[in-house]
Formats: sequence, C-alpha cells, structure tokens
Amino acid sequence: MSDIFGLFHRQAYAMAIKLKLPIGFIDEAISIVDGTFGKTWLKEICMKIDKSEPILPFRVHPIGNYLSIADETSIVNLLELAMYLKKLCRTKNVEDVIRILKDNYSTGLLQIAYAFRFSLIGVSNLEFEPVLSTQKKGDISFKLCGNTYIAECFVPRARLEDSSKELHYVIDPAMEALKSIKGIKRVSIKLKERINAQKRKVINKELIKLIQNSENVEIINSETSSVLITIEELKPGEKDQDFPKLPGEIKLFGDADWGVNLASYSSGNLNDIRKGETKPVERMHRIFVWKCEEEKQIEKNMSSLEFRTNALSKKINRKLDQIKLDKRTKRKIVICQAHEGMIRDFEAYKVVSKIRSKIILKRSNIASLILTNRYWTNKKRYQYTGSILYGDSSDLCFEKEMMKLNQISMTDIFKYLNA
Repeated sequence: MSDIFGLFHRQAYAMAIKLKLPIGFIDEAISIVDGTFGKTWLKEICMKIDKSEPILPFRVHPIGNYLSIADETSIVNLLELAMYLKKLCRTKNVEDVIRILKDNYSTGLLQIAYAFRFSLIGVSNLEFEPVLSTQKKGDISFKLCGNTYIAECFVPRARLEDSSKELHYVIDPAMEALKSIKGIKRVSIKLKERINAQKRKVINKELIKLIQNSENVEIINSETSSVLITIEELKPGEKDQDFPKLPGEIKLFGDADWGVNLASYSSGNLNDIRKGETKPVERMHRIFVWKCEEEKQIEKNMSSLEFRTNALSKKINRKLDQIKLDKRTKRKIVICQAHEGMIRDFEAYKVVSKIRSKIILKRSNIASLILTNRYWTNKKRYQYTGSILYGDSSDLCFEKEMMKLNQISMTDIFKYLNA
C-alpha cells in the first residue's frame, strides 16, 4: 500500500462497520483514485498546505485532506468520488472532468455527481464538456424524453473576505508564547475595525508582549485603535464552560465568533480520537476572537433576503447567458449549489420564490433550474438536496423523470454502487 494511501486505508477499514461502508469497495476505490490522478499529483497535494488556514494543516486540495486526515467525512467523500469515477469512466470527455476536479474541485464534484444522477434516471447520450454552437463548452449534455439538454454547473463564491481570519496567523506564535508561562490563560481578542496584514502584524506584536507580562497576573488588558486584548487567569478546578459540550451547541465564551483551544491528549488515545471517539482532554490555554461591528453589519446586510436574492440571481443569469443553444433542438438546465436550495425556513423559501420570478418567468428556453446543497447527514453520508424550478421549455415527461432526483437524494448513495 502506497504511503499516501496508508492512513486512509487503515482508517477506512477501522471505521467500515460504524460507517456502514461497502467494505469490498475500499481497496478498489483506492486503486481508482490512484489510477485516475496518479501518485505524483496525489503526493503533491498531500504535501501542499493551505497557507490561508495556518491554524490547522489543511491541504490546498480537498483530496489531499481526504488522504491526510482520513476522518469519517474524508473516507465517505473519497469513496463517493471513486464510485462516480468508476460508473462514468466510459462517458465521453470524462478526462475533462478529471482535469476540473484537479483545478476546481467543488465545481467538478457537482458536475460528476449530477452526471451520475442523470445516468440513474435513464438519460441517453450522456456527455461531459459538450461543444456548443459558440465553440464554448457546456458541463453536461444528455437526451431525455426525445429532447437534448445542456446543463451548466456552478458553485457561487462569497465575495466578502472575513478580515478576522488574518488573526489565524497570530494563533501559533501566541500559543507558543503561552506555553512558556505558568497557569492557564484565556485570551480575548476583540477587533474594533477590519484589519489587513499590516495591522495584524501590529496586533501580533502587542499580543505577544501582553502574554509575556501576564504571568502571575489575574487579568491584564491592552487597547489600540484596532483591537482590545484581555488575558485572564483561569482558576484550577473551575468548571470549564468556554466551549460547547452538547451536540448542536455552538455558543462560545462571550459569544465569540471563533476560538481555539490548545488541547493535550495522551498518545494512547490518538487512534480512538481518529475514529471520532471523545477522550478526556487536559484543560489548557484558549484564544477567542470577536469580529468588529462594521464586519458584523456587512455580514448582516449580505444575509438579507434582498441581497441574497439579487446576488444569486445575477450569478445564475450569467451562467444562463453562457449557454448559447439552437433553441429548436436543445434546452438549458442550470445546477447551482447554494444553501438557499434547501428550503428549511421561510427565508429560504422566499429566496427561491423570488429567483423563480426574477429568472424562470422572465427567460425563455429554460428547462429547469436546480438549486441544490451538499450536506452531511446523521446517517454519515453526503446528500444533494434542494429545489427544482421548471421553465418554459419543460414538459410533463421531463418533470416526471427529474422528480426521480429527489428519491436518489433520500437513498444511501452507495446503494447504487452495483446499479
């Protein structure tokens, strides 16, 4: 077993029963991934650390994380991907999707996942990256109910960058400084304005100095134009309520936006922890961060119904404009991965309704708009669940077949391994 697959192989078999995995497929899945992407590329992505996330050694590419972390979600993700590659290996232009999976994984995964789902509902002439009349390419094409459909897949990106993430670069040096002093400290960093790399460096310098002066001091503060820093001594034996303890509980100390705990486990517990089991942790230093009020207000505005509707509508319209078709013979489908697709509250329902009125009712030659979202279920599987909006070029036969996608989303995806 190659070193790059060693951890994944051990973890997959160790968790196979708990995750109800298709055990007979594990070795085959590894061979498929190895043969598809090649050892050279796989080794490269396992070594390439995402420098924008300096707190944890996440890899730049998701497949690198699957192989290097090998937790529950990583194992299910990689087996699911391998199943798609196996089932669609003879599909025309599959090599183009493999390239997209390397360069833009989230979009490539959406593309291959829905191509597989279309194959399950019985489409014919399934093809990746079909050439359109403008010489540009679509993402998927197929025939269904006597008509040809061209599907475009995309995953919208958020434009606002959370400036508090700059403080990720502060965590490691701060934790190192905390290790050198006695006692257990709680560090609170409350931003007063949006920061950039230059301001982050000033904060880092001030924080390290404050930590060095905090030994044997119950509480110490420092304030600049950008930040308020407070360091408190935690008393031994005091009940630790800084981090959530109950499933589904997300509240941190003081309603902080995010926090980091320097944890210590005995080496004998590491294998059990990798399997998702909870083990006792020694109480240690922790750092909490609060975003500035300006950033919170921007986020609030961006989460408003009007903003979400307008932003998503613009992106969907741009995608529709990219698909130039012969209107007599081909029809458009857009597959958009966005959390609004999961109608779990009235706000999401209103977003979907407004998108229907802004796009579906105003444009021609649209067969359907699929608003979907990928999420981890309590059955230890990922599912694509969402809303299907039908346009003017839809018909009863098409709609009947597309409704089968809902049934697929409710079924364990590995049930289709032998389909």
